[in-house]
Amino acid sequence: FRFGSGRNADELHAYQTFLKVKVRNRTHGFKTYKQCFVGKEAVDLLLSSGCADSRVEAVEIGRNLANEYNLFEHVCGDHKFQDDYLFYRFKGVNL
Repeated sequence: FRFGSGRNADELHAYQTFLKVKVRNRTHGFKTYKQCFVGKEAVDLLLSSGCADSRVEAVEIGRNLANEYNLFEHVCGDHKFQDDYLFYRFKGVNL
């Protein structure tokens, strides 16, 4: 499906599903990133919930949630949403 200006049932389902991704403190190297999730795990969740038919579509949905809904961002602001072991944080999380 495509995200549009109207909030349809598919968009709402993807948004609600994305909010179920496992958020916790994660470590990379010697640095700990608080209250974040892994992009690859979010893609897995979108696929298993039926929100996406492919990993490519799941990444597109994730990018739309990040851009159009301003839902989350990369912990360092360095990457768009990707199907990879990269950390992202929901916006508005107080650390």
